[in-house]
Amino acid sequence: MNIPFEFILTIDIGNSFSKCALYSKDKSVITKFDLEKLPAIITNYNLNDSNTLSIKSSVSDRDESIPLSCNDVKDLFKNQTFLDMPVNYNETVGLDRLVAAYFCYAKSKKSFLIIDTGTFTTIDSVDIKGFNGGYILPGLNTLEKSYSNGSLLEVPNSINTELSFIFPNTTEKAIHQGAILSFLAPIKEVITQTDPSNVLITGGNAELLYNYLNSQKSLLFRLDASIQLDLNLIHNALVEIAIRKN
Repeated sequence: MNIPFEFILTIDIGNSFSKCALYSKDKSVITKFDLEKLPAIITNYNLNDSNTLSIKSSVSDRDESIPLSCNDVKDLFKNQTFLDMPVNYNETVGLDRLVAAYFCYAKSKKSFLIIDTGTFTTIDSVDIKGFNGGYILPGLNTLEKSYSNGSLLEVPNSINTELSFIFPNTTEKAIHQGAILSFLAPIKEVITQTDPSNVLITGGNAELLYNYLNSQKSLLFRLDASIQLDLNLIHNALVEIAIRKN
């Protein structure tokens, strides 16, 4: 496919963080950066509306100023379809979930569970019939912060993501391990009950989950099950959508 642009800029505005990625026309990542650094990136690479195809996805009500003409994926969700993908969900579905689902739907038409481990953990189903819906669970950091509701607990500043099945013997370890187990257990249950053929994992704690699921694979999945890790899933998906819409 001939792409009449030198660059593709993707912007993912999330609940807690806003991330961007700059791709070359061959869809290789040049750099990833926080949204606040976008003006500097525009200057450094001499980006403009003639040489850059820009696209954004936002799950926030924040009014973020983008100094380039930018396609917005919210305009693609109409009449229970996202582009050509049927959507079995109402209009409240997060655009980031639709973007990730469409990437799988358009690229392979196979059945996937897509797990995004951000501020919240979403577990979504997509197959040849389209987007089937999914679960929204507290993310790992959200679970850790919930311990502050106990006034007598001294909540640690950060979570140690090493999972151990030895009973913790300090309050700090008990919180660490309790939060991780609370994060992993419902994900494991959904996967056990749905027995998916393909699992695609992304988000801030994706590597923790990926390593755990691989260690549990013989207990959870059929032998031909595929567990994939894509830390750039949303941005890769936005690139594909931008090109298809161009």
